[in-house]
Amino acid sequence: MRPVAISQRPVDAAALARWCADMIGNLCRASQIDTPADTQNFLTPIDLADAADIDFDWAKAGSFAVTVTASRQLAVPTNPRPGEWRFINVKASSGTARTLTFAAGYGSGKPTLTDITATKNYLLKIYCVSATLFIVEATNSSP
Repeated sequence: MRPVAISQRPVDAAALARWCADMIGNLCRASQIDTPADTQNFLTPIDLADAADIDFDWAKAGSFAVTVTASRQLAVPTNPRPGEWRFINVKASSGTARTLTFAAGYGSGKPTLTDITATKNYLLKIYCVSATLFIVEATNSSP
């Protein structure tokens, strides 16, 4: 899988959709998902609960979405699978800027997100290095 640079500028929605489809296809192959039903379930984003610590189960899906109503922290996922990627689309419920921080299990170089709003969203790309270490990148995914 080729590395993708972090971008703070808005990206073309069609290009982002193509990139996501390619990455999810790679995830499906890496996760050995081979039936159409499994692939569709894996591709369908799961909504995460908005809470002070945003929890998610790595094994449930390939992509997730969350709308935050205040500043939050992304918890280390349960059921990690080293060598796999996951995606989370993060947006806020209003125009008030929200901050997203990351739990201790996310390695150095994690992004600083202090400007999440209803119109400025971020796509998080998370790689599982080990059961206790994750690398996260963020791209502005605003429409």
